[in-house]
Amino acid sequence: MKQFIDDIISYIDTQFSNDDSLTKTLVGHYAYEKGLEPDAVTPFYTVQLLDNSTSLEDFDRETVISVPLQINVYGVKMKVGGVLNDAQNVSLILAEKCISFLEQFKYSTNKVISMRRITCSPALPYDDGSKAYYSAIRYNIQLKMPYVGA
Repeated sequence: MKQFIDDIISYIDTQFSNDDSLTKTLVGHYAYEKGLEPDAVTPFYTVQLLDNSTSLEDFDRETVISVPLQINVYGVKMKVGGVLNDAQNVSLILAEKCISFLEQFKYSTNKVISMRRITCSPALPYDDGSKAYYSAIRYNIQLKMPYVGA
């Protein structure tokens, strides 16, 4: 599923880099990357595969897999649309943008059978909230197998 996560990160990175309303560009990472910790300057997001299980199979192989995914979007104090926002608001704004990008992503490939958002948390403080806030977005995704990059 590395290829699928890489495709998600690449797609979202491209969408964020094309977004003129943001003064800082977000870059995606695998969850729990060594040394990756929010600071008060750089917004980013992480992608985490929560499971990888068979959803459908025929007698030869699995044909559809279930791929629950979590994306944590870390917001910092920055300008969005020319207006300075605090980290809490930026986290919510970036999460909404990410949801919109993923809605587009599911139609960009014929490998996604379904992609349903399960939840999106409110903006939560990272540590004490002095550096960043984050929003967690979870999806339940059904993929055709074998998966070939988008």
